[in-house]
Amino acid sequence: MEKNTQSRNKNWKLGFTLVELLVVISIIAVLLSILMPALSKVRKQAQSVVCCTNLKQVGLGMHLYTRANNDTFMKYYGESISEKAWFTRLVKDGKLYSDNIIEYVSGYGVFFCPSYTISPNCYKSAADKKRYPNLRDYQIRQGWIAYGMNARLTDDGGATKPAKITEIKTPANMIMMTDAWHKNDPLMPAFAGGKSLVTGTWFTRGYYNAGIDDVALWHQGAANVLWVDGHVTRVKAPNQKSDSSIYDASALGNYGLANNFWDRK
Repeated sequence: MEKNTQSRNKNWKLGFTLVELLVVISIIAVLLSILMPALSKVRKQAQSVVCCTNLKQVGLGMHLYTRANNDTFMKYYGESISEKAWFTRLVKDGKLYSDNIIEYVSGYGVFFCPSYTISPNCYKSAADKKRYPNLRDYQIRQGWIAYGMNARLTDDGGATKPAKITEIKTPANMIMMTDAWHKNDPLMPAFAGGKSLVTGTWFTRGYYNAGIDDVALWHQGAANVLWVDGHVTRVKAPNQKSDSSIYDASALGNYGLANNFWDRK
């Protein structure tokens, strides 16, 4: 009898009490609450790095394109997305611009920043959803990519005359493209109950346009910028609570400034 009691006491000492278990769980919860913001920050920084890599690849593809096309950027205006969107000229797949004979970038994947996501309810109609069950294909067709080309490179202040890259004297100080978004559009999307959604876009202006085809702050109040010479930088908005502040003179400036980063020079 005494032997059995000793055995039970020994087994009891090897276990945990409910209080001890709750203490351990509490400690783990506190550690997770401390680590999660740091892990989230690291994840967002990693997404920004991938975005910069994407832009560098796009910049290389654009330089190859201009070299093969008399040093000239593609025309902006046209009757369809294939004629308007610069990114359709860099990919050889026959989906949007079937006469491409050269592949300047490998697939559409580089046109999507990992920090840019869109709701699966973005379809404008039930017919669109049926025709493009793959959301990425639909975004490509609509021109909802994550990077917008500087409109002043594809038209000269309204004139449909694309720029020649060799004529730009300070390519390190002229924007080629940036993270870009299209939001607060009253026409988008009717199929989703009329709720306005944030989408990407394929061009951007050098002035604030109430969130329509503007520089996008995908990266914690900052945007990645590809310059004409091919280098990429991360530019923070001076006021993190105001999207329009990215167009301040202390950031990317705007068309209204005499010496800005948008106009050809």
